[in-house]
Amino acid sequence: YKNLISQYSLPFKIYSDFFRSEITGSEIVFRGMNDLTADGIKSYEGFSDAWIEEAQNFSLNSFQKLDPTIRMNDSQIFATMNPKTIKDAVLSEVQSLYRDNSLIIHINYLDNPFCPEPMRQMAEQTRLHKPDDYKHIWLGEPLNAAKNNVVKNFSSDNITFINYIDDEPLHISCDFNVDPMCWVLAHKD
Repeated sequence: YKNLISQYSLPFKIYSDFFRSEITGSEIVFRGMNDLTADGIKSYEGFSDAWIEEAQNFSLNSFQKLDPTIRMNDSQIFATMNPKTIKDAVLSEVQSLYRDNSLIIHINYLDNPFCPEPMRQMAEQTRLHKPDDYKHIWLGEPLNAAKNNVVKNFSSDNITFINYIDDEPLHISCDFNVDPMCWVLAHKD
């Protein structure tokens, strides 16, 4: 942030752990939060907004302490993240408690006009050679929780039940492709 303030000649005075606007006097304060320090946020008074950077690593406990602390009229909490899974604490909490009063914007490097060409080239190499990593790292999609399963994209939607006949032989066939893998159980009709 110091580099950006300097590069664009932004009107902020820089202190060791906060910035102060030379125009409005507003302050931007930087604090780390983890479960051990989360209670300290409750003593903050007069903050209108909060920004949680790398929110995929933010615990539910920390979010539940921060949320009621940002309580001025028109207060907002911003969270930027690259969700590891769809069950990340902040994302889950926002989608369940605040879905009617929140705005989720999905952006990635393709939307960044400042993304340097070497990064775009790295992304393209990842897209070509590691498509699952590309989707998560570069497109910001949550990791596929099923990727470590024996059958990669298995779900209960993949199951069709057969009418098992006790006195008929059961035939089993399997195809060990990586994705999709297929097992078939059948009676000969």
